[in-house]
Amino acid sequence: MMKPAILAAGLVSTLAVLPAVAQNVQSSNSSLYELIDMSDGYFGIRENVVMIEGETVIKACHFGLTPEFFAAYGAGDAAGIEATQPTVVCVPLTDMQVVGAASPINNNAALYEFIDTSESYVRVGQGTVMIEGESDIQFCRFDLKDEYFAAVAAKDEAAMAANQPSVTCVPFGDVN
Repeated sequence: MMKPAILAAGLVSTLAVLPAVAQNVQSSNSSLYELIDMSDGYFGIRENVVMIEGETVIKACHFGLTPEFFAAYGAGDAAGIEATQPTVVCVPLTDMQVVGAASPINNNAALYEFIDTSESYVRVGQGTVMIEGESDIQFCRFDLKDEYFAAVAAKDEAAMAANQPSVTCVPFGDVN
């Protein structure tokens, strides 16, 4: 499978991410790079948010990449790079609330298994991904707010609870 986030992988090649911890792009640890490099695949959920299917974990990562950072980087502006330095926050799929519905994907274990054994996936809209499983196709809506990632970075339990991400999946047969 062609990996569409080559630029993101190159940019974060020296990035470390522990579950639910924000990291600076210039970190010397390489665990996010390894997660991406050794992944079975990944897909964009929305702007700056990528779901990465690792060998043993699936994480949604928010890349705080801005046009200002790229402009400063392109200009070689060290002060601008420092001022706009992006952070990356990753959260495991298991932190998301799966909304029970008529779909067989009605809990975290089912969602994890479906993504883990999927054949392919593609973003079809802001927050909506089509996932082709072994014997089914599902459209899954990932409601992951920037406020949740900020709360995770700040380790703010109350804000994390208030902005808890959710996922709702709908079988292909129910979408026509």
